[in-house]
Amino acid sequence: MKRRSHWFCTMLMWSGAAMAVGQTTRPTIQESSLGKARSYVEIRGVVMNADASHLAFIGLRDGKHYVIADGVESAPFEWVMPDSLSVSSRGGHTAFCVQTSKETRVVVDGKSGKGYYAVLRDRVIFSSDGSRFVYCAEPERGIGLIVDGLTEGPKFEKVEWPVFSEDGKHLGYRATQGKRQMVVRDGTARNPYDAIAELSFIFSPDSSHSAYAAEQAGKRLVIVDDKEYGPYDAVRLGPGFSTSGMNWAAVVDRAGKTLVVLNGKESPAYDNLVGGDFTFSSDGKHLAYGAQRGKQQLVVLDGVEQEPFDALGNNTLHFSPDSAHLTYQGVADKKAWILLDGKRVGNAFESDLAGTPMFSPDSKRLLFAGARAGKWSIVVDGTEGTAFDSIETPFFSPDSKRVIYAARTGKPWSVVVDGKAGATYESLGIPMFSPDSRRFGYRAITGSKGIAVFDGVESDKYDAIGPIVFSPDSAHALYLNRSGNQTRLVIDGVEGPALYDARLPSEKPVFDDNTRAHLVVTRNGEFIRVKISFGA
Repeated sequence: MKRRSHWFCTMLMWSGAAMAVGQTTRPTIQESSLGKARSYVEIRGVVMNADASHLAFIGLRDGKHYVIADGVESAPFEWVMPDSLSVSSRGGHTAFCVQTSKETRVVVDGKSGKGYYAVLRDRVIFSSDGSRFVYCAEPERGIGLIVDGLTEGPKFEKVEWPVFSEDGKHLGYRATQGKRQMVVRDGTARNPYDAIAELSFIFSPDSSHSAYAAEQAGKRLVIVDDKEYGPYDAVRLGPGFSTSGMNWAAVVDRAGKTLVVLNGKESPAYDNLVGGDFTFSSDGKHLAYGAQRGKQQLVVLDGVEQEPFDALGNNTLHFSPDSAHLTYQGVADKKAWILLDGKRVGNAFESDLAGTPMFSPDSKRLLFAGARAGKWSIVVDGTEGTAFDSIETPFFSPDSKRVIYAARTGKPWSVVVDGKAGATYESLGIPMFSPDSRRFGYRAITGSKGIAVFDGVESDKYDAIGPIVFSPDSAHALYLNRSGNQTRLVIDGVEGPALYDARLPSEKPVFDDNTRAHLVVTRNGEFIRVKISFGA
């Protein structure tokens, strides 16, 4: 009864705070157990999927091992290999390896597979949608096979780490038989070679193509959809596909020179590739990279050489989100310039002290940071802002109209929004805009205490503040705070009533949609899933 009264009071407080920002809904919280760690003498291998919607761990009790998946305890096993436990990214499927003195078995969603001599790396691989799983098994020493679900593939002397296509419909891996290696795709062995480059086999993002690099008679080849390209002295990078999967490229060496191969067509020879960039546009129609010829460095865009410079900025080459524009940094006469579509933007900065250029989400605006006379400033659409001693990475708002970044002059830091600096703090987290671009929030340290700041308004002080998360519609914000050895969930600026342990398996709440969120916490040795709902 006391707890209900506490929550009722909190609901009233929350409602008042919510109305201050234009919200009228009140949250409800539901807790469910994901397993009591205190029920075991020891726990091992706590794992969660990426969005913290599923959790599993291994518990030891009375000399037996148990796997607890989303609060459900498995049958007892003699030994569960601690590093083998995994949860699929989607679907909540759980896999692990159990071992006896005679064999190793894979268990997926409680179903035990066939026993083998060993399972490679003691791991099961799930497809991205969680619908399929695969592992490399050794039925005996020196013999390997791929088990796709419960179906065994062909046997080889050795099999390597398998790869699913993005849609989960295709599977490929490297296999060794005698002195030859080959790629096996969908159960069929392709042409054998002297060697297949390690980890080079890939599927295209659209799952319709595959590629890898191979060695034959001392020469290197690129193989795309079973067609050979080459030979080359070396395959330095790739092969790799554009995001759309419609184009592929590789960086190769021949006769002491470096070439780029795009869909089988070779570029002119260069002394080297530079700049750390080799990138397709998001629509897959354009390819850009940095190259060196003699003492000059230049960007090559769709096979056309751009203005040469003394040097190119490292990892500064970027396409706009709509793929229509390209920007990068060039250094000439000890001055750094930012280039947009081949034209210099604004004024030069010192040496290579111009930051990575960044496009707005609508691709119409550009910003970057540059240094001059020991001071840094942000340049937005060619206009320089206030100079600071130091600046952290700036960001555009989702609607492309606003800019936010952290900066300092002297020791204290402040967040600069739309060119205006806020209060100063000892240190800052990464500032962010809400999805609708109207609000902003960040974490800060003041006097060794942590606070959350929303739209310039500070929260109470705590020992620590967890990451801030906005709902997709920007109506709500969640984070965790810690005082001493206790943690609370903060909903739209108001603390919830429940106390949790200070050390959390997940410190970041996750919104499922505009009205639902979840996170995983611990309390008194118990893993707990917390669900937050915003009703009418």
